[in-house]
Amino acid sequence: MDTFGAKQTQTKCPPQRSRRQLEMDTLRKQKRKLKKQIRAASSEGTNGLLVIWRQLKARHSALSKAESARKKRSRKRKNQERFIRDSFTLQDSSSNNPSLEL
Repeated sequence: MDTFGAKQTQTKCPPQRSRRQLEMDTLRKQKRKLKKQIRAASSEGTNGLLVIWRQLKARHSALSKAESARKKRSRKRKNQERFIRDSFTLQDSSSNNPSLEL
């Protein structure tokens, strides 16, 4: 609409995956392929494949820990902002309603 004051709706695009999340996806696929190769390999070839699989697993777990720490920080920051923003409304509603007093 070209009228003054009319809001235009915007379509939300899905959130982009971070570099860490993309790398975790590729590591997960590589680990799956290696597990299939380990099952199909002879007993001599399994040791080398297991070493590679353990390296991939260590890298994936390190990335996973970092990603969960990032999400925890983000969640904590959002909760703090929400508390600060909504604390005044919560305080006003409790002062108006005596049944909500502590």
